Amino acid sequence: AQRLIEAGSFEEAISLLRDTVQRHPADAEARLMLGTALALRPRRSEALEELEAAIRLRPDFAPGHHALGMALARFVEPEGARRAFQRAIELDPRFAQAHVNLALVLAQVGQVDGAARHLEKAIDIEADSPAAGYAYYLRGLLYAEQSEPAQAAAAFDKAVALRPGDGDAFLQLGLARRQLLDFEGSLAALRQAARLSPESGAAHYEVGKELLRTGQTRQAIVHLRTAVRCRPEDTAALYNLARALRSGGEPAEAEEVAERLQRIRTRSQNSEQHAFKASELNNRGIELERSGRLQEALLKYGAALELDPLNTVFRRNLALAFCR
Repeated sequence: AQRLIEAGSFEEAISLLRDTVQRHPADAEARLMLGTALALRPRRSEALEELEAAIRLRPDFAPGHHALGMALARFVEPEGARRAFQRAIELDPRFAQAHVNLALVLAQVGQVDGAARHLEKAIDIEADSPAAGYAYYLRGLLYAEQSEPAQAAAAFDKAVALRPGDGDAFLQLGLARRQLLDFEGSLAALRQAARLSPESGAAHYEVGKELLRTGQTRQAIVHLRTAVRCRPEDTAALYNLARALRSGGEPAEAEEVAERLQRIRTRSQNSEQHAFKASELNNRGIELERSGRLQEALLKYGAALELDPLNTVFRRNLALAFCR
């Protein structure tokens, strides 16, 4: 059954485990595995029934509570997941994965300080293993949300050292270095992110945008085309691709991209007048944010998005203001 689950053959695994549980109803491990498989389908009621039965059979088994937490998190029930992960940690304080998953739940509900503490604990337990690399990556995300780019970059540096194949960590490292005005280091990290995650529209977009900024137009076009292929409705990627194509001497394709961008904006009921007004609101939000007037900035970004709901730049600005 475990091999079937790992291969993604959940229904076959569930059938095997149901038979096992029917013949051996006191087999906590089988019930735990069955509940996990059912949660992956997902079948909430059946999954929780089996997981709770496994816990009744082995109430002091930390992995059982952890599996229940994983299922509840999958079903978007953060409070139940939090309790389950906390119980797993009470039973086994060095259960690193439970610390990581509890941190994710706490971050989801806005308890950033608690999330940070549990990630630090996981890092301490895992030492310099690849598993610690993931905890460093999450710690970096929290630093980034708290507008601490130097600490974020340090955490992402550690993450990629321990998990050199993690494209997401390289992407975030590149963004953090950009905030620190380390443009050369930023581009190197972003390029690595695109190499490791060739279908990541976000990575290719960020590489393309940086290359365009530094006048490397031909290379920028390659990455921005990939970004648009991966995310066809991404207006920021389309806008920058059109800019790059015009700069690179390909006006016909630039016009096609610009028309495609306009169709998307028209579909979202954006007129040129609305687009201009939305840009003004967004720019005012940036000014307010720089002066520390975050609440007022939130209102301006929100108003900009009302006029241009597909604008990823406005949406990103709003998200960052919420984080701060």
